[in-house]
Amino acid sequence: MRNITSSFRRYLVLQVLILASLFPGLALFPTPLRANPAGASVVHGNVAFNGLGTSQLNVMQGSQSAIINWQSFSIQSGETTNFVQPNQNSIALNRVVGADP
Repeated sequence: MRNITSSFRRYLVLQVLILASLFPGLALFPTPLRANPAGASVVHGNVAFNGLGTSQLNVMQGSQSAIINWQSFSIQSGETTNFVQPNQNSIALNRVVGADP
């Protein structure tokens, strides 16, 4: 009986050690893609957003040129991102500055 108890304890300790060594590695996995671009920061120009964090994002540019920094920029199936600019000569620079390339 003593052999079984000590074997069980060693097995339990081994499981705990394995799990403890795996948990820090789970933080390295990237988070799932979010709905549409996220984390917008307007650096230059006049820009308004409608629907941030939803499946329908509208980026309305009110100036001839604009610079927007994004934390992430992913568009999943079934999502839409529209850029509405003043005219055909308007320019928008979108920079993704988040950690996920």
